[in-house]
Amino acid sequence: MILSSDVFAQKKILVLHSYHQGLEWTDQISEGIRSVFPYNDKVKIFYEYLDAKRNYSEKYYDKLISLYREKAKIINFDVIIVSDNAAFNFILEYG
Repeated sequence: MILSSDVFAQKKILVLHSYHQGLEWTDQISEGIRSVFPYNDKVKIFYEYLDAKRNYSEKYYDKLISLYREKAKIINFDVIIVSDNAAFNFILEYG
């Protein structure tokens, strides 16, 4: 059996948090995710924060959408993990 080089390529995971870094809830979720994916060359984890507890205006979300679309042109994620409702709803609506 011949495996393609893609099988061994680094997998890119986006973790989209509803809230901000430093919030105990958010930080504990990040720790849990890191505990499942050890630090090595096979997995790269990227973190983004909606900061929905402190910023929730339509104008703010419009800017986030624009920013995340630009970032998505550079990095093709294999998996997106969302934490909490705001991130889940954001991904459902904007992809």
